[in-house]
Amino acid sequence: MTKRMFFKLFCICVMGGALYSLWAKDIFIKSREKLFKQVGKTALAVVLFYHEDKEQSKDKTYKSMVREWTQVLSDVSTMPLYKEADILFARVNVAVGKTEGMHQEYGIKTLPACVLFKDGAPLFDTRGLIVGVYGTLARADLKKIIDAYFTNDIQRILKSKAIIRQRQLEQAQLNALYWGPYWAPYGVYGWGPGDYGYGYPSGVGFGFSVGI
Repeated sequence: MTKRMFFKLFCICVMGGALYSLWAKDIFIKSREKLFKQVGKTALAVVLFYHEDKEQSKDKTYKSMVREWTQVLSDVSTMPLYKEADILFARVNVAVGKTEGMHQEYGIKTLPACVLFKDGAPLFDTRGLIVGVYGTLARADLKKIIDAYFTNDIQRILKSKAIIRQRQLEQAQLNALYWGPYWAPYGVYGWGPGDYGYGYPSGVGFGFSVGI
């Protein structure tokens, strides 16, 4: 592998990681523990709380509404800026299982409710109310409130990630300079007759350079 090939491979790995981070993070939460774990390890999160029990799921009109809410969340989660900032988008059905009534723990009285979380906890406005979209859920409304409260954090995250990527590329360039296969003169670092193994008729051996 030549130095140029080494550098290209490293760049592909870095870009691959960047593209992976751009995948939407829209997940379905089935327990309190999972919600706490997910929002706890994410700087920014948007959580949709909704209610759909067995009877409501049989109602075609209500079921259609639920699909609309979850689709709005999914659509917004795919926006490049939000994906690059690693915002977590999650859905919680508070009518079933281990998440039943969970919205009440946050003082949420109106559903559906799309609530903003920061550093593992709900975000509050200056009036002491949890920041979110309540009662109805439209794509424009959700995007507006995310931009209003998360813009500074998003810019900070993007700046930090850009610095890390730049450092990775710079390190890759250094590695390409100091680590890489090369053809060495006979009997220096390469393979040659005697103690170094089998030589080539031309008197040129193959070895690795090591930067110090």
